[in-house]
Amino acid sequence: MALECAAAILLILGFFSRLAAGLLLVMFAVGFAWYPFRDAIEQIHFLGIAIFIFAWGRGRLSLGSVFSRLVASAPSHIRPAAALALRVTLGLGLIILALGKVLRPDLHLNLLEAFPWNPLSVVHQVLPTLTPDWYLFGITLVEALLGLLVLLGRLLRPLAALLVGLFIIGATFLPLTDLLGHLPYIGAAAALAILGRTGEKEYAEVR
Repeated sequence: MALECAAAILLILGFFSRLAAGLLLVMFAVGFAWYPFRDAIEQIHFLGIAIFIFAWGRGRLSLGSVFSRLVASAPSHIRPAAALALRVTLGLGLIILALGKVLRPDLHLNLLEAFPWNPLSVVHQVLPTLTPDWYLFGITLVEALLGLLVLLGRLLRPLAALLVGLFIIGATFLPLTDLLGHLPYIGAAAALAILGRTGEKEYAEVR
């Protein structure tokens, strides 16, 4: 909890962002020791986010620019690889979320029952015969397809922008705890919508 709060404060304020990225990496690794593998691997998008933040930093307020020219300048050449890591881990994260709905559909169905104001209630205005099971199948399929396309880098900018919109819309139906869980996905998708695959092409040229 202390590490989470420290990383969150540093990221929100923009101070020592590379230190915060290091804390994210530590928490991601430690999560595999504290939690079941399935629960820990669902946070794989944090791996890409941490690598991305470490490489891109926060300008003059980053840890490297304060303490060491070496640390400040070294990450710049891995920025394209960091953009690649962000895309791959976001795509994998979406696929893993979809797989989680397949393995434990009861969790999502219980969420629909606990919160009557949900996307299904809106869809029912158009498709009143749609059952919760078929609704869950549909969103699972869409989530897996979007994750695969992001993973492959197809139509990255428009898909990433679509993901931002979908996560924001979906968050309006969720309790606060689940809403906060969507924020990292929104941030990662927004970064990919802005960057696209331009940086990754530079990475391919270097390789």
